[in-house]
Amino acid sequence: MTVPRLSTATASRRVALFWLAYLLILFAASIPKGMAPPGWGQLVWGAVSSLALVGLTLVLIRREGRSAADVGLGRAAVRALLFAVGLLIGCALMAVLFGIAALLSGPMHVTAAPIGLGAVVLNIATFVALAVMEEVGFRGYPLRTLAPAFGVWPAQAVVAIAFAATHLLYGWALSTVLLGVLPSALLFGVAAIVSRGLALPIGLHLSLNLAQWATGAKGGGLCTVTFAGNTSGWRGAAEPWVGCLVTLTVAAALWVYYPTGAVDRRLDWQGRKA
Repeated sequence: MTVPRLSTATASRRVALFWLAYLLILFAASIPKGMAPPGWGQLVWGAVSSLALVGLTLVLIRREGRSAADVGLGRAAVRALLFAVGLLIGCALMAVLFGIAALLSGPMHVTAAPIGLGAVVLNIATFVALAVMEEVGFRGYPLRTLAPAFGVWPAQAVVAIAFAATHLLYGWALSTVLLGVLPSALLFGVAAIVSRGLALPIGLHLSLNLAQWATGAKGGGLCTVTFAGNTSGWRGAAEPWVGCLVTLTVAAALWVYYPTGAVDRRLDWQGRKA
C-alpha cells in the first residue's frame, strides 16, 4: 500500500492537533499517577498514556482511511527480533559511551546498590511504558504523517525538535536536551524509518533508559558508577559532546547499513514506492 501523500498544510495541522492531544493525555494521566501507590506513579502514568495514545492513533487512521502499518503499528512493529536488536544496539552504544568516559576521566569503579527484585521489575516495567508512550507519541503517527508530505529528513527534524521541547517542559536542562535528547531523537527516528515500525526504536529507547537507570544516572539503579580521574575542566565538558557525536554516528550507520536498505525505506516513506 502506498502511503497517502497529504499537503504540507494538512499534515502539519493533523500532527499539531495530535501533539496537543498528546499533552492533554499526559496531563490527564497525571491524575491516576498521583493516586498510585508510592513508586508506581510513573508506571501508571506511562501505561495509561500509552494506551490512550494507541487508541487515539487507531481512531485517527480509521478516519483517514489508513492502516495500522502506515503509522508503524502493524505486525512488523511488534516483532520480538527487532525489539531485541534495538536493545542490543542501545546496550552497545552505552558501553561505548562508558568506555570513552573512562578514557577521559580515568578508571571506572562500579559499586553495587542494595535493591530488591521487585523494585527491579517495577523499574523495568516503568521504562517499557515510558518508551512506548514516547515512541507512539513521536515516531508513530506524527513521523509517519509528516514524512510523506515534507520528506523524511525535514519530518525527522520537526519530530526531534518537538521531542526535545517536551523534555524542556519536563524541566530538563537545556544542555542535556541539546546534546542528549536531540541526538537520541534522531537515532530513534532513523530506527523507525529503516525498520518501518516501532519495535526497533522502542528497544533502543528502552535500553538507553535502562542502562542510565541501572548505573545510577536516573537515581536508584543496580549500581553506582564513578571515575577515578578528574571529571571537571575540559574532560567533563567534552563528554556530552562526545556522547552526541557517538549517538549521531550510530544513527548514520543504522541509516546506511540497515539490512533491508535505507534507500528503499526512504522511497517507501515518501510515497514513491509501494
